[in-house]
Amino acid sequence: MKKMKKVFALLVAMVMVMGMTMTTMAAPENVPAATDTAEVKVSNIEAGATVTAYQIIEGKYNEFGFIGYKWVDSINEGKDVAFNGDAVEGLTSDFITSLAGNTGGLKATAPVTATGKEVTLTLNPGTWMVIVTPPAVNAEKIYNPMIASVYYTAEGMAVGEANANDNWELVTEDAYAKSTEMTVEKTADQENYEVGQTVNFTINTTIPSYSKEYKDVVFKISDTIVNGLRYTDGLQPTVTVGGEKVDAGEEYTYTPAENGLSFVINFDETYIKSLAEKTAEERAVVVSYSAVITEDAVVKVAENKATIDYTRNPSGETGHKENTEYTFTFELDGVMQKVEDDDKTPLAGAEFTLYKDADCKIEFGKYTTTDDGNIKFEGLDADTSYYLKETKAPAGFSLNDHVYEIKIGDIEKDKETGKVTNYTVYVDGEAKGTVEYGKPAQTPGMNVINTKLSSLPSTGGIGTTIFTIGGCVIMIAAAGLFFASRRKESK
Repeated sequence: MKKMKKVFALLVAMVMVMGMTMTTMAAPENVPAATDTAEVKVSNIEAGATVTAYQIIEGKYNEFGFIGYKWVDSINEGKDVAFNGDAVEGLTSDFITSLAGNTGGLKATAPVTATGKEVTLTLNPGTWMVIVTPPAVNAEKIYNPMIASVYYTAEGMAVGEANANDNWELVTEDAYAKSTEMTVEKTADQENYEVGQTVNFTINTTIPSYSKEYKDVVFKISDTIVNGLRYTDGLQPTVTVGGEKVDAGEEYTYTPAENGLSFVINFDETYIKSLAEKTAEERAVVVSYSAVITEDAVVKVAENKATIDYTRNPSGETGHKENTEYTFTFELDGVMQKVEDDDKTPLAGAEFTLYKDADCKIEFGKYTTTDDGNIKFEGLDADTSYYLKETKAPAGFSLNDHVYEIKIGDIEKDKETGKVTNYTVYVDGEAKGTVEYGKPAQTPGMNVINTKLSSLPSTGGIGTTIFTIGGCVIMIAAAGLFFASRRKESK
């Protein structure tokens, strides 16, 4: 009987131990689950871009929690993920770029439109391919696919952020998950010129980094003269990429327009794709060329426009951006008037010479006044002092020998376009005329007076006058005596 009691007690003890063990092995209340989420930031994008994430690796779970990672069912037959060190086997650049062109069957987040430079996505554990689509209009960047991961650590769940400017390291090669900001900048070596001067222009832009899912990529630069310029004779622009000169016919084709007012530089597709792994600095393009300011720029601002056309997404849609550079030339018109000595009657026929130096040695040009008396010179530079001198007076008038210093100042521009709207002409340091670009001065200027040549009044001593009068009297007396003596002889 005592033995039975001992066996029974042992069984009870075993049941209690097993009960305790079952309680210990039961799934805890807070364990990893497929419904877990974390926030992932996608940064360095532009407002208006659309961000969509596609899951390619997901977590595996059982009733007790997280047990590993596997490919989603439509990839690699949903097999478990194999690791080579810290890298995922099979997650290569080629794989991602290929997948980006065919996302059918993948679980996707709802597209999120960026209102600033980043968006936040709420993602389940695993690895996601992030696709950024540029805005439909005024796109600034070209985007390659990115990856972002949400994964478990010993401390909890960690997040890998996606940055559109970063590269991410894969098993054997870089996947160029970065963006290229699409810009084109047109500059001139200075802003103000004389008619006939040469302007050195520069176009700066960057060839995008196109990943392999982009097909039939295009990148071309166009330059167009709108007004007030002509290209220098035999124009052949200089093109550099990454600071190295590239040649027409190899890396790009150069096509000038028949009318001589534009040209196109069209980069070869193979060359474009060869730059995919290069940095932004190595893909930077500089186009340099020259043009000449024409007389048309006097009445209308000289305008030169540069544009880029480029493939903006893997489906082949193209984007377009442009930048316009203005150059200015000024005139002396309606500010100075040639008049007679009554200080109001216009005087024609006065020749003026405009010089570029105070010693009046370097001639800019000549102008002869017409019936309105206006003194007019076109194509002046705002950065230069000019010197105006009368070099030939009209018949019957004396020269005005004053040398006038002429300078352009107080230049005003339109805030939106950057075009010059008004400026002031200074004569001998004083403002003498406010000018609307391309028109004569709208405010009263100044008169340049010439004096008539006429008989001068006799002043001071009698000089030779008395001798002249005396001589005349003697001659009259002699003539009288001569005729008187002839009458006596005839009697």
